[in-house]
Amino acid sequence: MEDKKQIIEKIKKIMALSENNPNQNEAIAAALKAQKLMAKFHIEESELGEELTESKIDSMQCVVNGKTQKWRLQLAVVLAKNFRCKIYLNNGNVTFYGYEEDVKICSEVFYSLYKIGVKLSDKLKRETRKECGTAKGIRNTFCMGFVAGIKSELEKQCTALMIVIPKEVNEKYCDLQKSFNGKSKSTAVKISSDKQVFDKGFQSGKDAVKQRGIEGGK
Repeated sequence: MEDKKQIIEKIKKIMALSENNPNQNEAIAAALKAQKLMAKFHIEESELGEELTESKIDSMQCVVNGKTQKWRLQLAVVLAKNFRCKIYLNNGNVTFYGYEEDVKICSEVFYSLYKIGVKLSDKLKRETRKECGTAKGIRNTFCMGFVAGIKSELEKQCTALMIVIPKEVNEKYCDLQKSFNGKSKSTAVKISSDKQVFDKGFQSGKDAVKQRGIEGGK
């Protein structure tokens, strides 16, 4: 069995691969692998060497057009927890808040899964409208199933690896909240009672996570 020093060296090499890899998918996969190893062996960022302790708390806004697509906010909530981030809304857009590398990964995964959800729901809407003459409620129902499927897969990782939001991120986020003005907006999404459409979205969400190598750690 590898000792802690060997594991730390492995994590540092994987993180270097993530930071220097021009292939976006490979970079994300490497960063996720490093995150899993750190959680599995209870390794803190401070143990990775001085060059990695400068990781700062940052934020990144994900701009997504479409006022009616509130399901994206539900997706953001699910991903933030799994990638050690907090979120807040700015003019209807999602902003992830946490350590710089966590925020970067979370944002990339968010954009990727969001685009998949839109593409699949658009396809189902066209098919349903052609067959039934209407596709009312299809997108929200499918996409909320999609988010539920993603959540079911990623929660395995949160539980197995005991992923938690860092104390410093929580503390600074609480300070940040004090500067927020106005009432929070509702993120509730109305869906239809069509279980078949919801279930189709649920399976698509699970598949999207597995196919991109971000499923729970073993």
